[in-house]
Amino acid sequence: MKYATAMVKAVAGSALVLGVIGQASAMGGVNTHTLEAGTSSSQQVAGTQRYTLQVDQPSQLEIRSRDLGSGDAAYYRLQGVLLDDQGNVVAEADQVGGQIALDQSVQPGDYVLEVNGQSLGGTREGMNSYVLETQL
Repeated sequence: MKYATAMVKAVAGSALVLGVIGQASAMGGVNTHTLEAGTSSSQQVAGTQRYTLQVDQPSQLEIRSRDLGSGDAAYYRLQGVLLDDQGNVVAEADQVGGQIALDQSVQPGDYVLEVNGQSLGGTREGMNSYVLETQL
C-alpha cells in the first residue's frame, strides 16, 4: 500500500510539474505592444514580439528595425510578418543585414506585426536589442 501511495504522489507531482512547464511553453515569450508612428521602445531579441497597429485610412506603411548595438546586428536575425485582423498574411518583411524592412500599402483596419528574433550566439551589451521605426 505504501508503494502505491508513493507512486500516486510521484505521478501527481510529475503531472503538476509538466503542467507548469506546458503553460510556460505555451506562453512562448510572446509579448504584445502597440505600434505607432515613430520609434518603438527597445526590445530584446528573444522569441516573438507582437505589435498591434490600427490604420484609419489607406496608407503606405513603412517599418524598419534598427539595431541598438554596433549597427550590424551581427548577433541576431529578425523576421517579420504583417497580419490582418483575420490572421491572414498581408506581407513579409525583407531581411536586410539581420534587420527587417517592410513597405506595404494598407487599407483601414487592425493589423499585427509579428517579429521573431533569433540569437546567433553570444551576447554583448546592447547588441541583442532593437527598435522599430514606423511611418504611416
